[in-house]
Amino acid sequence: MRARLSGPPADRRIYAKASALLQEFDRGRKVFSRTRQHGYLHINVTAWWRLLSKDAGKSWHLVTHVTFEKEVKK
Repeated sequence: MRARLSGPPADRRIYAKASALLQEFDRGRKVFSRTRQHGYLHINVTAWWRLLSKDAGKSWHLVTHVTFEKEVKK
């Protein structure tokens, strides 16, 4: 199963790193963590960018750390 990636405009290097991390996820490597409140999956791409999945890894959204914090606290 190949995960889908979407998100806001960002540097192509950020998307390249996010894609590489998703390939690792697709290969079965545990590169993700779970949020405590909702159990969402997330992957830290850089200190400022996160990948967030609310549907157990079927689709991923590239978000800033500020947006990530807002989504997790909903």
